[in-house]
Amino acid sequence: KAEEAAIAEQKRLEAEKERKIIEAQRLEEEARLQAERDKRLKAEAEQRQKEAELKAQLAAEERRRELDDKRNRYYSLIQQKITRNWRQPPNAGSKPLCEVQVVQGPGGIILDVTFGDCPGTREYRLSVESAVLKSDPLPSPEDPSLFERNIIFKFKPKD
Repeated sequence: KAEEAAIAEQKRLEAEKERKIIEAQRLEEEARLQAERDKRLKAEAEQRQKEAELKAQLAAEERRRELDDKRNRYYSLIQQKITRNWRQPPNAGSKPLCEVQVVQGPGGIILDVTFGDCPGTREYRLSVESAVLKSDPLPSPEDPSLFERNIIFKFKPKD
């Protein structure tokens, strides 16, 4: 009986050892699967982050292009209004490209007009200044964020 009990005890110990090995393998497999899930979830989160950043970058670029278009239309409206108000003086000479600097207040009220590079005659510059002042108030931009107190643009009347 002692021998049978020893054999039974050995079988029980072997079975226990086998269960522990199987349990360790199961835990290892679960840990491996969890690590794979964590890795996949992290990769998915990084991908979503990259997509969100790209989407934000594209939206910002689109907004910048939209504002650039609106700014160009705004400057074009200003130049058109000034050009309509310009009268060529009899002794103006050539009509060169002039850099005009305008300081405006709220509502497009003209506060000051100065010139940058403007190689024309004194009469020509005075005619351009007069056209700018007659254009008071200047047109408002489509988007209020485009309002600039100091505007610099190139004036060249059409021949």
